Amino acid sequence: MLPWFTGVTAGQPVVASATEACSGSGGEFIGDAHVSVEGVSVQPGLIQVRVHTGWPNPLNICVHFVG
Repeated sequence: MLPWFTGVTAGQPVVASATEACSGSGGEFIGDAHVSVEGVSVQPGLIQVRVHTGWPNPLNICVHFVG
């Protein structure tokens, strides 16, 4: 779960996407990992996102929000 504390209200529509990130550069790229958002929960002041990478080791990712 990746939490993000922000000024949202419960039930507010939010869309999240995730991509693989270049290690240390802050950039993004399409690599061999299958990065996908599996769930988004919007609560007062908090957005929680479940991201699946299909990768056996820790992986840097970027998450984007629209809401």
